[in-house]
Amino acid sequence: MKKVRLGKTGEEVSKLGFGVSGPHGSQLVGRNESVSLIRKAIKAGYTVFDTAPPYGDGEAESRLGLALKNQDADALFIMTKAGVLSAGMGRKRRDFTPDAIELSLQDSLRRFALGHADALFLHGPAPHELTDALMQRLDLLRSVGAFRFLGICGRGEELDAGIDSGVFDLMMAPCPPNADETQLHRFERANKAGMGTIAIEVMRGLKRSGLPKTGGDVWYAARQLRSVLSPDRTSAAVDAEAALRTALARADVDVVMTTTTRADNLAANAALAGT
Repeated sequence: MKKVRLGKTGEEVSKLGFGVSGPHGSQLVGRNESVSLIRKAIKAGYTVFDTAPPYGDGEAESRLGLALKNQDADALFIMTKAGVLSAGMGRKRRDFTPDAIELSLQDSLRRFALGHADALFLHGPAPHELTDALMQRLDLLRSVGAFRFLGICGRGEELDAGIDSGVFDLMMAPCPPNADETQLHRFERANKAGMGTIAIEVMRGLKRSGLPKTGGDVWYAARQLRSVLSPDRTSAAVDAEAALRTALARADVDVVMTTTTRADNLAANAALAGT
């Protein structure tokens, strides 16, 4: 797969990343299925893997950890997040205090069975949550090798604050087919600031036909139903290949994140990213 330079980090990574999220934190998809697919992704040339504690209350991180056993982790770029945790019953709670961020990272590293994460993203922090105390703790954690690069992910003005702060190495943000000028301009600004840019939700609005045949299909069908009921739903059907090609072609996007539960989709996406 095509390799790209990730901002000013100096890292060479795969153009396409794999999100260990969504169905891979759900009991609808078995652990062995997730582990097998992650290992197939590694063989196909994926080096970037992203997950987070609230995805299945740590289950997605644990599955990634299982998949990484006997793999060359030094050849991969493992990312996780902190600041948002599962509160049960589908609810989430926010905690960006220094102690909570450190504990979250420690739990993630335990699930990975790795000594460090390549990147730690603050999971949608409000500007007032980026306290001096938090930044000092993050500096300390980085200095002892708990993570290498600091990122910020989100959906709105928190990303603008992150870009302007100059303290983040990476930005992760939505880049859907119907992205507006504000969303696209953030990638341009982050890229000019030397941040590594990572696009998510690049196939948001993808319509799936036919009856669900697997647990993963059931998960996606439920998400599609929720999106239909959402007031900000995408009105037009999205062509998956066209949407992925558009995101891959953006000069200000370094890495495009996708996830799937199907090996054929994994291979097809990898082929597109290699052209």
